[in-house]
Amino acid sequence: MIESACSGTDDIHSLQVLIMPYLTTKSHIKTLHLDTELTWRGGENQIKILIDGLGKAVENHLAAPPNSAISRKLGNTIPVKELPMSGLSLLPTAWKLKIYCQNHGIDILDAHTSKAHSLALLIKKFLPEIKLIVHRRVDYRPSHNAFSRWKYRTPLVDHYIAISHAIRNILRQEGINEQIITTIPSAVLPPPPIGKSQIEQLKKNLQIPSHCQIMANIGYLTPQKGQETLLKALPLVIQSFPHFHCLIAGDGPLRQTLEKQAESLKIGKYLTFLGIRDDVPLLLQAADILVMPSNDEGLGTSILDGLLANCCVIATKVGGIPEIIRHEETGLLSPKGDEVALAQNLLRALRDKKIASEMAKKGHQFIKENFSVDQLVTNTKNIYEKIIMD
Repeated sequence: MIESACSGTDDIHSLQVLIMPYLTTKSHIKTLHLDTELTWRGGENQIKILIDGLGKAVENHLAAPPNSAISRKLGNTIPVKELPMSGLSLLPTAWKLKIYCQNHGIDILDAHTSKAHSLALLIKKFLPEIKLIVHRRVDYRPSHNAFSRWKYRTPLVDHYIAISHAIRNILRQEGINEQIITTIPSAVLPPPPIGKSQIEQLKKNLQIPSHCQIMANIGYLTPQKGQETLLKALPLVIQSFPHFHCLIAGDGPLRQTLEKQAESLKIGKYLTFLGIRDDVPLLLQAADILVMPSNDEGLGTSILDGLLANCCVIATKVGGIPEIIRHEETGLLSPKGDEVALAQNLLRALRDKKIASEMAKKGHQFIKENFSVDQLVTNTKNIYEKIIMD
């Protein structure tokens, strides 16, 4: 009876169609995420959002430096392998991770930084059958030395994920086949509910007068983030509209330089350096304006957070920022390093709260529709499944 039921060509084809998915796909992909950073920045937050979102659909593992921020954050939720990841340690670390991948049946390496990219290539040299994805989060071109040219053109990389179209275009300019580049934007989680009393208490703690509007800058204090342009713009704003206070949240190698710059500009009354804060959602909810004068930016997750918090965003026209901020629609843009243009945009938002509010609302809706966690997770999982099938 069984033989006669399957004897027809059509029946055999139907049976093949039914069983093929079970023969060609894995129900449980195992991914080792590689991150080489010691501190917690936007990229590390994106890794956590991705891993949390993938949940049980993917078995996630993490390799990171000892005592790194991401190891501490994720160590209680997924397996974490801590190994040195700088200088001469890369080669022995690659060999140890090769053994780790074999012991745990890892299918995919997902490299989230440039050093992780290099480390992953070494692992794949030892373990050719493993698949390799490289996340690219920065919008500047790679170095043009011989190693870098090989690194970005070697067929050892199975797929690139760019967090913005600007980064995708840079990868294409490097000679990478566009068929193995996918743009998957970063995502942000909805802000926690915050009451008016919490905002009022924050203003009181920071001694900000109730009549002052708040502009906030959130980010690492490095040349990339352009805080020096913001400080140069503030005296120009003060001349026409002194009823504001600027909060700079973050730390970094430029902290002392920026503080000295603020002192020389005599703008201390209008400015507070907050250092690293664990209440950024509250700061953004309290702020009227988020100002991001970056000199380069892959996308800008602080901008996504700011728009979800209903801030009016004033930023620079660099990298992936124009993919979020459409000038005079979801915010205002100025050229990088141009403190005069930045000051003009700040004044426009400070003076006309109605226009600022309208842009903030449009930006908020745009983020909800185009930068959701569901989209990030689904699109990344699709890439994982695609390269496993190839």
